[in-house]
Amino acid sequence: MSILSKYADAKTYCNANFKGMAIIYNETYQHYLNETIARSGLGQNMWIGAETGTYGSYYWVDGPATSTRFENWMPSEPLTNMGSVWVGPESTGYRWGTSMSSSKLFFICAI
Repeated sequence: MSILSKYADAKTYCNANFKGMAIIYNETYQHYLNETIARSGLGQNMWIGAETGTYGSYYWVDGPATSTRFENWMPSEPLTNMGSVWVGPESTGYRWGTSMSSSKLFFICAI
């Protein structure tokens, strides 16, 4: 969405108006999101549906049981206990990073 929001506000918006936050289970969906983000013209970091779990781990918002082995972190990520996960541009494509949940970013909802 082309609305700057804190993570919690983005999650609330996506849950109320869509099928929740975008969740990236595999490389195919990562490529789909890469194309969608590129077409949006925003070219910035965007919240996706992952949060801090226990001991600095991260999980998808539809539940820890659905956590995936597919990962696409930027080098030196994830940072422990940052709060939430974004997808953003890097020289090799779109990869994941972490930020404080109070940061305002654009976000991606599931459709």
